[in-house]
Amino acid sequence: MDVTKLRILFETPSEIYRPVCWFQQKGFDLYCGTGKSREVTGITTTLDGNALSIKWDDLDSTAKETDWKASFHASGQFHIKRNGAYDGPRHHWLPPKDIAKPCRIGLLLSKRPTLLKPYPPGTKPTRGKSSALVLPIDSTSDHRFMFEFFLSPAGEFDLPPPVLTSKTPPTGPGSLECFPLNERLFLAIRFFICGSDGLDALHPDLNFWLHFDPGWTMRS
Repeated sequence: MDVTKLRILFETPSEIYRPVCWFQQKGFDLYCGTGKSREVTGITTTLDGNALSIKWDDLDSTAKETDWKASFHASGQFHIKRNGAYDGPRHHWLPPKDIAKPCRIGLLLSKRPTLLKPYPPGTKPTRGKSSALVLPIDSTSDHRFMFEFFLSPAGEFDLPPPVLTSKTPPTGPGSLECFPLNERLFLAIRFFICGSDGLDALHPDLNFWLHFDPGWTMRS
């Protein structure tokens, strides 16, 4: 079975690597996660047409850190496991074999880079024959990033517009990187630096993950 792994990291001054998240493709099954993290309660997300809102009340992140990963299987089943046990319902989404254009599968609002735990000295981002997307961060730009993840076949396509916006838009037009997962699909990653307030000020010490059925499309 072919296995492809990608790590996404920030590189802060003095070559300190701070891991953001990872993706791993095994055959036609795709997995992703952030390593150890705390489960936070008190967050509500609402998707109404093309409008996505996040609300939080009495956030509780006191739980112990645990390992978690999201799985998107070739059958179309999607689920999340925490410490090896199912966390929440299992969903049946558009199978990867039916993806014919870029389809959004996830969105991540990262912590601010300096709030992420660094790798131990000497740890290489490409260990284990992994690929790595390393984003250099200087000492004056410690703002969180917004990442959007798409599955796409090869070809020329227009990506859907960002699904999450704020009063202070992310800076710049965004950047795009693509990584091959198997003989048919690529992982496309679009990322922005968030503005100095708005999304950047939304609990900058927390990662916010949103997962999408690739069969969902934005309304025009």
